[in-house]
Formats: sequence, structure tokens, C-alpha cells
Amino acid sequence: HLISAEPLWRLRRFLANTGLPAHLLLLARRQYLRLNPTWQSPMYYLVAAGGELQHAGLCGDEQWQLLSEQIANLPSEQGIQAA
Repeated sequence: HLISAEPLWRLRRFLANTGLPAHLLLLARRQYLRLNPTWQSPMYYLVAAGGELQHAGLCGDEQWQLLSEQIANLPSEQGIQAA
């Protein structure tokens, strides 16, 4: 999932035409602060199925580009999950 506390309108614009909104998890600011206390944005975490952190970085870096390409090839679910 992509995790964010940004306003929904901003996320939709930022992720337009990517297929990524179906993988978005919206958090309250307090919840998000526990994951990203420095508020680096946009930041991502790649977590394996077993829960191990595989990679973290800023959206747009090389790992992000690879992830975006992989997700674009997955069947898309509609909707955004909120926590």
C-alpha cells in the first residue's frame, strides 16, 4: 500500500494515471507521524509479505520507478482504503 496523510484531492492529482490510487492507505496525521516522524514527503516503504522492510525512500527515486511500473501491470482494484 501507499500510506499518506495528505488531502485526498492532492493524492488523486499526484497519482493520476498511475493505477496507484487502488493501493493507497490514508492515515490520520497522528498515525502517519508514527511511521514518518520527519515528515519527508512523499516517502514510501516496501514491506515484504512477512513484514520485513525491504526498502524505504522518497517517491520518484529508482526503486519507486520500478515499483510504479510493476503496479501499473497489476489488475487494478477501485477505491481507496482509509484507516
